[in-house]
Amino acid sequence: MKVDKKVDFSSRKFLFKTLETLETPFSRFLQPILLGVNFYACIHFVIGVCLTEGSHNPIYEALEVFIFSWFVVEYLCRLYAHEKRLRYIFSFYGIIDLLSIVPHFLDTNSMTFLRALRTLRILRFLRYLENEEFFFGTITKTGLQVIKILYTLVTLIFISSAAIYECERLSSGGAISSYFDSVYFTVITLTTVGYGDITPLTDAGKMVTIFMILGGVIFIPWQAGKLIKIILVLADEKREVNCNHCGLTRHDLDAVHC
Repeated sequence: MKVDKKVDFSSRKFLFKTLETLETPFSRFLQPILLGVNFYACIHFVIGVCLTEGSHNPIYEALEVFIFSWFVVEYLCRLYAHEKRLRYIFSFYGIIDLLSIVPHFLDTNSMTFLRALRTLRILRFLRYLENEEFFFGTITKTGLQVIKILYTLVTLIFISSAAIYECERLSSGGAISSYFDSVYFTVITLTTVGYGDITPLTDAGKMVTIFMILGGVIFIPWQAGKLIKIILVLADEKREVNCNHCGLTRHDLDAVHC
């Protein structure tokens, strides 16, 4: 029994480092693959929306099964790798990983609007934006923050466009009849241009528009504020280090004491 526990611990530790870090050569090989599969999963959703309603493309359906199976295996592996499994299940990433799987069971003829939940797969990219360490090395804090701003904008457009499309596509007399129309409406709304040529007719579409605008007002300035803060700190040749004695947070780059 002791040998089994030791093997179980070592395998779980290796799996955790492979899935959650870039500490091993195998993790640096696997992580880009995980990133690529998730990137295609987002593209796959757009392809599915653009396909003619009621059509069944065998290649598309086979790829959907592959993506679903991949996410299931990845979720189970992450669940096994974490020592505190309940903490992972109810963590942000655990919930996102689970929501990447659940829509596959809910995508029925009577609940096709729930396929918009598949857009939440884009949130899985947040794992790769936690620090400056990437597969090819490290980037600056400024570069990472710029990527976060672009990611936030793309995420808002991607999720909002899908939600608007699913809410408005069946409304009688609606102007949103294609996925491109929903993307156009989302971009025009987030940029506050507001031509008015496309407006949501359903209550659900109006609610999505409200949350879309609130998201753009909150998240983009928040990320931009972080970028400005980083630029000001670097321009002033200061670094942020909390001093336990005086409480100051900004010090000279060569400072060794308070």
